[in-house]
Amino acid sequence: MRTEPAVPGDAGMGPLVIDLTEVDSADAAAAGTPAGDQLGDAATQLLASVSGHRIPRSRYRRVRLPPTRAAATQARGVLVDALNSWQIPHLREPAELVVSELVSNAVLHAGTDLGLRLAQHDAGVCVAVSDHDPRPPLPRAAGGSTSEGGRGLYLVNLLSYRWGWLTAGREKLVWAFLTALAPVRRTLTAG
Repeated sequence: MRTEPAVPGDAGMGPLVIDLTEVDSADAAAAGTPAGDQLGDAATQLLASVSGHRIPRSRYRRVRLPPTRAAATQARGVLVDALNSWQIPHLREPAELVVSELVSNAVLHAGTDLGLRLAQHDAGVCVAVSDHDPRPPLPRAAGGSTSEGGRGLYLVNLLSYRWGWLTAGREKLVWAFLTALAPVRRTLTAG
C-alpha cells in the first residue's frame, strides 16, 4: 500500500490518498473482513499501521449503517460507547464531530449502505466510514458566512491528526486519526 498527498505540495497537513495496487489481504481475517474485500483489507492495514501491529478485537468496532439521516446519530452512539470502553472519553467532542461529518457526507453524496470502523490506538482513535461510491470527497469553498454547508471536510482536517480516503472498485473509505494532541492545520485548498 502506498500513500501520497491528495493536494500537490502538501507537507503532511492535508488528506492522503491510498493506492491499493500493493495491498496484501493477510490481515483481513483479524478484523473480520471477508476474503477478497480489497477495501476492507486496506482499512485493516491502515488501522493496524497506527500502532504497528494487529488491532485486537477489544480495540476495534465495525458496524453497518443505513443511508438515512439517523445514521450519524447511530454512529455517534457506537463511537461514544467505544471511547468509554477504551477509556479515552476526552476525545468525545472532536470524534463526534468528525464521525458526524463523515457519515453525513456519505449519506448525502453516496446514498448507499455505510460501514463504520473504529479502532483505538495508543494515542487516540481512527474513525473510518465506507460507502459504495468511489468518487473522492472534495473540500469545497464555503459559500460565505450564511452558507449552510461546505465546511465539513475543513472541520475534519482541523480536528484530525491526519485524514484521507482510499478507493477500491466501487467503494470508498474516508478515514481520520484523532489524538489528544492534534496539530494546528493550514487551510485546505478547495477543489
